[in-house]
Amino acid sequence: MPTQLITDSKGPWLIRNFFIFLALYFSAHIVLRLVSSPALELDEAEQILLSQWLLPSYSTHPPLYTWLQFVFIKVFGIGVLPLSLLKNMLLFTMYLFLYLGARKVIQEPSVAIIAASSLFFIPQISWTAQKDLTHTVLLLAASSAFFYATLVILEKCSLKAYTLFGLTMGVGALSKPNFLIFAAALIFSCLTLREYRSRLIHPRVLISFSIALLISSLYLYWLIYNNLFTGASVTASQISISYGLVKMPFSLLYSIGVILLPMIALFAIILPQGFRGANNNAQSSTYSKLLSRFFIILLVLLVFLVLAFQIEKLKNRWLAPLFILLPIYYVSRIDLRAVPEARVKLFSKTVIAIAAIILLTMIIRNLGCPVTGRESDFNFPSAELANQMKNAGFKNGTIIAEDRLLAGSLKIQFPNSLALCPELSFLEPNHLNHHKQVIILWRGSRSKPVPIPLKTYILNTLGLPINITSIHHEEIPLHFCPNKTTKINMALMSP
Repeated sequence: MPTQLITDSKGPWLIRNFFIFLALYFSAHIVLRLVSSPALELDEAEQILLSQWLLPSYSTHPPLYTWLQFVFIKVFGIGVLPLSLLKNMLLFTMYLFLYLGARKVIQEPSVAIIAASSLFFIPQISWTAQKDLTHTVLLLAASSAFFYATLVILEKCSLKAYTLFGLTMGVGALSKPNFLIFAAALIFSCLTLREYRSRLIHPRVLISFSIALLISSLYLYWLIYNNLFTGASVTASQISISYGLVKMPFSLLYSIGVILLPMIALFAIILPQGFRGANNNAQSSTYSKLLSRFFIILLVLLVFLVLAFQIEKLKNRWLAPLFILLPIYYVSRIDLRAVPEARVKLFSKTVIAIAAIILLTMIIRNLGCPVTGRESDFNFPSAELANQMKNAGFKNGTIIAEDRLLAGSLKIQFPNSLALCPELSFLEPNHLNHHKQVIILWRGSRSKPVPIPLKTYILNTLGLPINITSIHHEEIPLHFCPNKTTKINMALMSP
């Protein structure tokens, strides 16, 4: 027999347990990352390299994540801890603001928790973002905070509310370009509703936009100065002019379906009431109308971008953050009186099971090479390579590596050295203060002599003559997987 989802007395208990669960979950990821390896994954290595400088921008990426990473490294020291700590704190922040936003749409704590925790069933968020993403993680936190701030100004016209709206908008603009799509869809959807329109054309909204402009002004100036608006807006996509006007939107819809299918399937099995849209609560119904218009406008904007820029395919991890409000929209349509409490408990147990599976899979991926035989970036022997570099005569100086994985992992081993690679060719020469001692490293399995792209970077970008004094060819056992090896070549250069 259907029962009420929750009583008021259980509300604080549920909320407390939900956030304790999240805190324990993300703490477990931090601990796992610390014990896995001192070597880095691709985006981690990028952040270690870029955070050597505090710049208005870093290539085509907005700078805020790297600015935060710079601060975390200064506070906690260079290493894996500040990398993992920042990422997991931002992911926790995403769930926090989604829950707060859901509570404004739906008053019942258990349903708000369902809405927030449903993101565990979007693999691009629960798995990929945890595995090896940076800017997207900041985007997720910023978008959820912006949604909450938008609901705040829809409720009241206080100066504090519009200040929060402007702060979250500015932070979002510095997270990733696709935030602008999310924000535009949400603002336009509010403008289409008479009861909310006045809040978006209120004089105090000028304060919000001024704050957002002030926060992002340095980056905007850099974009204008370098004429990179077009490049920065579509870097996450693969552009082609070969697709037809009909095929491209269908490709977009297919990608969205792939992203949302696990979560929609779960709703269909455990909480199918949302498909009927039978909620009679006036406030939830109004917000449900707002969110339905948000998704319509969002899809129109995405189709327009696909057609205007001839985008063949938008990456799933680029699209997924735009749909974080879908669980809130879905549960806002549920008539609480028609949902058995047992279904809510089943949903909670499923979330816990998925979280445990993600952790277990991450453990196998990070530490399982001796058993599975499958190596990952974590198996790169950065500490062992550092010892070989010291034996070859390198103590401290400039490290020039073939790729960012190699350079970033070695920067952790030699924190007082400057680590460079050809992917940093966008940096201006005045940012590169070379040391007397210079070492070049490249992977031996690819090339025995110095690879041409690396040589070109050293000569043309860095302006250094290649005066090699000695070359060492090392075959080093992999970290946690000693039955496999990697080949690394290193060459010391004379001043």
